Amino acid sequence: MLDREGLARWLASFSTLGGLIVLRETRQRAWKRVRSELRRVGKIRFLDVLACRVYYTLLLARRDRRWRAQQLRELARRYPGVEVPILYTTSPNTPEAEAFIRDVAPDMMIARCKTLLHERIFTIPAKGTFVMHPGICPEYRNSHGCFWALANDDPERVGVTLLQIDKGVDTGPVYGYYGYRYDERTESHIRIQDRALLDNLEGIQQKLLEIEAGTAVPLDVTGRASASWGQPWLTRYLRWKYRARPRQRKAKPVRAVSLLYHDVVARGEADTSGFPGLQAARYKLEYDDFCQHVAALRSVTTANPVTVFDAMAASNGVNPLMLTFDDGGVSAHTVIAEILARYGWRGHFLVTTDYIGQPGFLTEDQILALRENGHVIGTHSGSHPRRMSSLGWDELVEEWSRSTKTLSDVLGEPVTVASVPGGCYSRRVAAAAAASGIKALFTSEPVTTSHRVDGCLVFGRYTIWRGMRPAMSAAFTSGGFPRYEQFLFWNSKKVAKVIGGDAYAKAINWVLKR
Repeated sequence: MLDREGLARWLASFSTLGGLIVLRETRQRAWKRVRSELRRVGKIRFLDVLACRVYYTLLLARRDRRWRAQQLRELARRYPGVEVPILYTTSPNTPEAEAFIRDVAPDMMIARCKTLLHERIFTIPAKGTFVMHPGICPEYRNSHGCFWALANDDPERVGVTLLQIDKGVDTGPVYGYYGYRYDERTESHIRIQDRALLDNLEGIQQKLLEIEAGTAVPLDVTGRASASWGQPWLTRYLRWKYRARPRQRKAKPVRAVSLLYHDVVARGEADTSGFPGLQAARYKLEYDDFCQHVAALRSVTTANPVTVFDAMAASNGVNPLMLTFDDGGVSAHTVIAEILARYGWRGHFLVTTDYIGQPGFLTEDQILALRENGHVIGTHSGSHPRRMSSLGWDELVEEWSRSTKTLSDVLGEPVTVASVPGGCYSRRVAAAAAASGIKALFTSEPVTTSHRVDGCLVFGRYTIWRGMRPAMSAAFTSGGFPRYEQFLFWNSKKVAKVIGGDAYAKAINWVLKR
């Protein structure tokens, strides 16, 4: 039901869902899989496989069923219901299944079954057939890749692989890896592989849209080990849990280099986009300057900037680059998006929702156009409080909840990304964001290491000011002294903000006027 109803609702929320094929397994097919596993592991080890099934059924399955039911309710809350043609059959390779697929004529197809698809089936969709495989390929192909990564003490390869089906067993082009901070002690291998998928639906959605648009590039997996795995063994399950029991493995923090920009304006026209005034103008770059910043970034990075969803799934040790633009000024649509498009880059546009449609700010149609071009839309709060961290709990939740709902209504999809206005961050700000459904929060803290607050992943950013040399953007990206310099400056300023309160902002305005 989680696939047939939950994931169907999710797919229908951003695509035209043409139909579902529901498989009713026959006894013959079940015995065929038994014989296959016997050939793989032998009679003695097959008893280990059966013991694992019995152990899971008696001790773990009931708890996982309750969890899955909860996940299904959450998906039903987030996504509307959908009615599409459904074919019930015994295999995806039957003549009736083939006729059904050809009648629907899909651009893409998602396989969520244990049966290998024949070439005449998986080649019907124009863009291909894809699988969200529970395991990191090519190292963990075939059944239960997450389990075997855990059993082999290989935590970096616990997750889901989005790949295209070809003639082999999970050997097709790989388009993305997705994981999360799992808990080895309390979560079963089944829940871990399910959560790796469900916690990354936004990122997978974005990648599917890129594949459909023809802009996605498969990852290079040449030279990596490749292995096919079978069913879980009880002995390996118990050994894994025994290793995890005395200590909870500390998951690697997600690292990323995030750059914070605001508006891009013509010389002498700072008030034409975003918030007016001298204080806001400090963060607005002139057109030629921004072009030079982008060119400088291009000179030091071979990979395109990624979205926050890609960064959350990254596990290769490389610090990805993310571009963010705060406030929601109209230049996001009229200037910035055009410049990014020259390089095929995507950005994050964080919108102050109370100002949508006002002079100098984005309209609803412009926000929707940015999203349709592959950019990430997030909230920069509703009213842009001067000191976000000084608000009460209810006020914080209201700012985040109201603004995400406004943007969700505009986009027709959940909005789970945000940035803190004014740089006034505290743990309570992040906790309120998490309580409002936000999964990724950008601050103005100049750091590359992220941390979690109640399930919300918090990223720092390096701020770009007006007049800052283009080489600084490149230096923040490649590393070195400029990072430490901004870190020290930022933390000194943070102390002044805490001590000065509202007087700090007044003092800044006084200085700017002079």
